[in-house]
Amino acid sequence: MKIFAQLKTRLSEISNRLTRITENEPLSPLSIVLVILLDLFVLVNLFIGLSDQTKQLTSPDEYVPSVCREIIIDKNWVNENRIPELSSLILQDQRNYWEIVPDKKDKHPICKDIYASIKDMKDNKGLISHLDERDKLTKRYNSYDAYQKQKNPEVDKILANIKDIDEKINALDVVKGFWVKVEKKGALAQTLTNDLRKINFTYPIKRLGIRILFLLPVIILLFLWNSTSIRKNRYLQTFISSHLLIVSFIPAFFEICQAVFDIIPHKLFQKIMEFLEVWNLIAIWYYILIIVAILLSLFFIYILQKKVFTKARLLRNRLEKKKCVDCGRPLPYQLHFCPFCGVSQKMICKHCNKETLQGASFCIHCGKDQL
Repeated sequence: MKIFAQLKTRLSEISNRLTRITENEPLSPLSIVLVILLDLFVLVNLFIGLSDQTKQLTSPDEYVPSVCREIIIDKNWVNENRIPELSSLILQDQRNYWEIVPDKKDKHPICKDIYASIKDMKDNKGLISHLDERDKLTKRYNSYDAYQKQKNPEVDKILANIKDIDEKINALDVVKGFWVKVEKKGALAQTLTNDLRKINFTYPIKRLGIRILFLLPVIILLFLWNSTSIRKNRYLQTFISSHLLIVSFIPAFFEICQAVFDIIPHKLFQKIMEFLEVWNLIAIWYYILIIVAILLSLFFIYILQKKVFTKARLLRNRLEKKKCVDCGRPLPYQLHFCPFCGVSQKMICKHCNKETLQGASFCIHCGKDQL
């Protein structure tokens, strides 16, 4: 019960620090809404900036595109289906009504050679004409049901036409060269697989590095702003900079978690998930993730807020500026009680039992430590 009481007290302290400019100056509901909107705006822009920053890197899917994987690694383009696959690949750009943005990312040398041939085929009008005609015939053939395909003589004509078009397609030099290249590159499947594994391991590390480099200046600037505001008793700026400092740590936390999940072998997670699925405990995994995220967030908030809004620091700053230790208003001269809030500016030294200044680290009479 004592642990829960302490936790409740800590949560109450964190709540007060996030909703008050000073101990005696709470924020109005409208001000809290504005601060939350500012936090969300900054957070969204940080994630957008991280996404744009990461686009500078070449991802595994860009380095070894899916088409290249299907052709070289998976060997899905076998003799029986390679022309339908080719048709789908070549015609998809022809039927795209959106502007096609050229892909400027660097590809694996094997894939680059494959894509160069694909570009040549996309520019070949004769091939596109044959593929369009074949596609129309295929749609007509698929429109018949199983019974009609067996009994209707029109179906045989369609199949004969498709076969004739396939022969014309395979007779084109650009297609012949592509099939030869695919067969040669197929022998390099293991090389491509090994290179893909390497980039799958290094990419998360590079992505984490470039994103941390993006966040680091933001965190440093907010920290400097926050420290300066504390030193100069700019309470509103301290409050806002503290919020933004916490917000800037949120993307950093997610980036580190994502990098860990990407770097650690997926087989380990797969075994854990299989174990939980066998015992029908899959929900536990998500509960653990949520609890860990909440605990880590509370830890960071507590550390930052306790560092920023410690009572000893607040009292010391007010003492240095000759302000009331409670309400923070300037005092014209040293008084025992504040004329604005009525709070005593003195306290009894625990060593000599004489009056000394509140917020002072040492007694003005005996010099003993008051902290």
